[in-house]
This record gives sequence, C-alpha cells and structure tokens, in this order.
Amino acid sequence: MNRTILLFAVFLGCSALPGRSAELLKGFGEPWDFLLPRDAIGGAIDPERISPSFPATWMDPVRLGYVDPPFGNEFVQGSGYFGYGTINGSAITTNVWNPEGLLASDEPLSGQRGAVYFRTTFTPTRPVEAIRFSGIIDDGAIVYFDGAEVARINMPGSAGNPGSWGLLAAAGGNETDEVEQFVQLNLPAAVPVVVAVSVHNSSLTSSDLGFDLRIESVDRITPGNDDFANATDLGDRYQTVVGTTGDRAGGRGAGREAGEPRHAGKLGGGSVWWSWTPGRSGRVFMSTEGSDFPTLLGVYTGDEVSDLEVASRFANLFVPAHSAEEPFHPASRVEFDAVAGTTYYLAVDGAEGSFGEIMLTVGSAFTPLDPVAELVGAGSDWEWLLALDGPVPVDPQTLDGDFDGTWKNSLVYDGPAFRGPDPAPLGYGVLGADVIATDIWGGQDADGDGVGDPAPPSGRRFTTYYRTFFTPDEDVTHVAFEGLVDDGAIIYLDSMEVSRMNVAAGQNSTSWQAVAINANPASGNTEDAPQVVFALNRAIPAKQEVEIAVSVHNTSGTSSDMGFDLRVWSANPPLDPPPAAGPYFGVEVSRVGEAGVLEISWESDMAKDYRVEFSSDLESWAVITPELIPGDASGTSRITDNPGLPVGFYRVLEFERVP
Repeated sequence: MNRTILLFAVFLGCSALPGRSAELLKGFGEPWDFLLPRDAIGGAIDPERISPSFPATWMDPVRLGYVDPPFGNEFVQGSGYFGYGTINGSAITTNVWNPEGLLASDEPLSGQRGAVYFRTTFTPTRPVEAIRFSGIIDDGAIVYFDGAEVARINMPGSAGNPGSWGLLAAAGGNETDEVEQFVQLNLPAAVPVVVAVSVHNSSLTSSDLGFDLRIESVDRITPGNDDFANATDLGDRYQTVVGTTGDRAGGRGAGREAGEPRHAGKLGGGSVWWSWTPGRSGRVFMSTEGSDFPTLLGVYTGDEVSDLEVASRFANLFVPAHSAEEPFHPASRVEFDAVAGTTYYLAVDGAEGSFGEIMLTVGSAFTPLDPVAELVGAGSDWEWLLALDGPVPVDPQTLDGDFDGTWKNSLVYDGPAFRGPDPAPLGYGVLGADVIATDIWGGQDADGDGVGDPAPPSGRRFTTYYRTFFTPDEDVTHVAFEGLVDDGAIIYLDSMEVSRMNVAAGQNSTSWQAVAINANPASGNTEDAPQVVFALNRAIPAKQEVEIAVSVHNTSGTSSDMGFDLRVWSANPPLDPPPAAGPYFGVEVSRVGEAGVLEISWESDMAKDYRVEFSSDLESWAVITPELIPGDASGTSRITDNPGLPVGFYRVLEFERVP
C-alpha cells in the first residue's frame, strides 16, 4: 500500500518566446584585430609586464588612450576562426601564435597559455535594445563595448573585476557546441561601437584555444500577461503553471507599468500577472519554487495597477503577502487566508533586475499560525555553542560537570563560552531552503591534514546549542515556534522545556547524543519547509524579558549537515473556533450542533482510501479512523470527531488502493 500526501497539481505549459534577430552586427569568419603578447625572447607573456596601462586601456584605443607595447606587440588583423592547437568544432583560419607561419611552433609553450585579445568595430543602422552573442569559444571570454564590460561567457567573477592575462575560464569549453548569451544594451543608431574580447583558457597548460563570435541585435517580445489588465486567469483551481518574464536581454521580456508597486519592496526587472478567484475560503500558499531565476512575488486585490492593496498573510497581524527569498522555503513564497469570490492578482518579477522562466504554484496550505506579534524574527542573532576538545566536537558535559543543568540560563552558566551573537541560519553543510549565514564549524582541521574540513568529523555530529532573549510588548498567552531546524530541536523558555520539533518524547534532553527523528511527519523535509510547534498557556507578562534556549539535534552522528533558524510568535489559539484547516488539499474542519463534535471533510477520489489523524502539538499524531475510509462518490468525504481537547490539528492521508 503506497501512501501519498493529499495534494493535487495541474501543470499548464507555455513555451518561452524566442528572440527575433533585428540586425547582424558581426558575422562568423569576419576580420578582427588580435594580440597574443610576447616578451623580448619570444615567449607568451602577461602584457601588463611590458605595458602597465594595458589592462585598463586595450579595450578601446581612442577613448582610453591605449598605446601598443614594445617588442612588436601591436594588434594585427586576421579572419575567424582564430586560435591554436586542434579545435574539434572548426578548422582554424588564423593561427594567433604563428599567423605568418615563420615560427617553429604553432602554439605557445605549455604553461604560457593565458589570454588572447581581440578588437573590432560595428555600426548599428537602427537603435539597439539587446544583443545576442553566439559562437564557439574555447574556453571562455569577456566582452567589452566601448571599453566597458558587457558580458562574461564561461568566466568567473562579475563585471567590474577586470580580467587579467592569467584569469582562467570556469571550465574547459565544449569545442563543438555553439555558446549563446544575451545582454540588454541600449545603443543608438549610426554610432560606431568598439568591441573588445579577451579569450581565456581553462588552464595555462590548456591544449588549445579557439574564438569566433557572431553579434546580433534582437527585438524585444513581451509575454502576453506582461500588463496587469492582461493577467492570465487561473480560475479557482489549485494548480501549478509555468510562464516567463522572458530574458529581456534576449529580445523578450516583461516590463513595468506606470504606478505599478515595487513587489516585495524591491525594484525588480519586469513583471507578469495572474489572477485567481477561489471558490471557497481557506488558507492557501503561492510559491515560485522551481523557477530558474531569483523572483519577487506579490499578492494583491484591486481593479487598477496603480491602486492595488497587498494582501495580509495573517488575520490578526498585518504582514504583507509579498516575498523575495522566503525564510525556511526555497524561492519566493507567501501564505494568506483567501476569501471565496475575491479575485487576487499575483505578480512575479525578477530580483535585482533578473528575467527568466517561472514555475508558479497555488495550493492549499497548512499553517496553523494565527500570530498576534512577532517575538523573534527569522535571521535573528543567537549565541551558539558547538563544544570542542581541541578541534574535535565533544559532549559539553565532559568539559563542564553541570552543563546540562545550567546552559539554558546565561546568568548562572559558567561552562565553555558561547560564541556570537551571530545571525541565523546557523549551521554547517548544505541546507535545502536557506544559505547558512553563520558557519558554526568554521573549517577547522579536525583530521590534522593541514586543510580545513567542511564539517565536523563524521560520527561526532550530534547536538549544538543556541540562546537569545525576547521581550513582548503585550501579554502573551500562547507561543508558536516556526523554524528551519535540521534535523530536530528541543525548545526552552526561561530554562523550562516547552516544546520539541522532530525529537521523540523518549529522547533524553540532557544527552548530547539525543537524536532527531529521520522522517518529520509535520513538514516532510526539514530542510525545505518550516516546522511549527506551540507552547500553549504560557502566561508571559508584557515587558518581561524571556530567555529562549534551543538544542538542535541531528538524526545521527554521521548526518551530512545541521541548520537552525527560528521565528517566535505570540499567537492565538490555533483552533478556537476551528478554522478551515488541514495540512493537505481541501481539508475543512467545522463545528456541528452537538457540543464538542467537529466535522472533518475533504475532497476524495472513489479509487483511493483515506486515514484521518489528530495532533495537539503537530509532533505526535493519533489515528482517529482505525479503518481506512474509501473515497465518496460525491467527491467529498466526511466524518465526525470529538477530540476532547481545546486545541488541535487534523490531517488526512491518502492511500493508493491495492487491488
């Protein structure tokens, strides 16, 4: 019997729009001036050694005042394909080392195969919005227009960091495949442009070098849902769709309208729009996970692009439903309580002016949080301890005999010094959802080989410890914890254990080797989704400082990574009255006439079986339907339950029926 999460997704495809060539500015096989610098005895050399101004001036001789170095190192003209050695994809037309055939060798000495430099000029006949570069470049290149860098092809670094003679390409280029890159540029018509290209090998001992480049201007094509008024209608379904803001530099791309808001408070590049009108109320999520570029996501209501109101994530605490990089989740993601019949507009933009292909998911959410106030934010600073004996992690109790009883209280603690405070996420290794901000291992050399290790030695990766404080502005009754915790945690308020995330009740909280549970039932993958737990009925007065301490536990001493970040909320009771709640698609909870009795309903399939479970803490789940429930012919299954508890959570699991 196979169990699956009750979650439905429909994929609607649309292909990316190709850039249309507007004008060929430089074709294959055409002339370029080139230079492979040599020293006085005929060896290949870094040109800066013979002309210190070379790196800053060679890209544009007129504007930058370039002067040819001595020893006959002037630029000379040849025709593509340029290079030396044996190139699989094309026959070399101009040998840049031995162009006149007068040297004994047709290539530089191994170890001297740095950059080769090329220049040419083109004059566009019409204004240019974007450029497409294409060619066979072995191994990488940096391209300049009028002395300013505009593109890197298979090269490390970014614009503004000059490419030196010895700068190496990112990897060996494929000699048989044509590379392609787009750049957004605004060039006027009838004005000459100086193009300069430095071509780099992947090592100074590379076997060959090759270069020929085609340069075209391309027309811009905009996506159909570029404007708010043309938002693509998603109807009322939960689904996953694909789209594009295009690649504006590739001749296609979305723009921004007059009066359009800055999504997630950032300028962005160009946005596209969808509309969605739910048929029933409930908590939903919208995510751009799977998109191939960093996104901005905003959810709005309103009729005009210049008069939109951003939705709120929560009913009692206004948090804008917009997102750049969402804590605890890959990509941009928002949740909010959708109201049946209300049309919501979804904008997807590109962070830092980027463009790309979008995957947008709209689905039912299970977030039992109903926050009143945020007490500790994601990415906050925490004190932390990974106890070491020399460079080896150890049980801190062996270093401080009363550690287990005192570490949670910074006023009385006198053991190994906590470090920080430092920003979360804290940890080591590679996490799925967030990039580690503070590496708590720090590349120490535990194996003694003189090289820093990426993580503690395998077999010693157990527990780490964290502390910070918060002071609520208002009285707090219920506390909610939402965190990226890899793999599990035990949480304390003022030294008292109040909750566990993915750590079984039977695990000894004072044991350094207490381990987390391998599979987290609440969130599935601890690295790609937050865990949520509660500490109910805490009765914390306003203005009272509270110390929060967290021990984070791996599933074993050989776990590949560890990560920690935590949001702390003052929250309303999560089931008073019961919301339309459920971790999976279409689950609703409502009161019926009899006191204490709840009706749980969910969308079902007659070919599937279902099991309903209840939890008061999101950690331990009790089966309330001992027998599997077959899907109903009406498409909706229902049961009633009297949980006998003031708060709690339901979830429904779906099973493939075995014939």
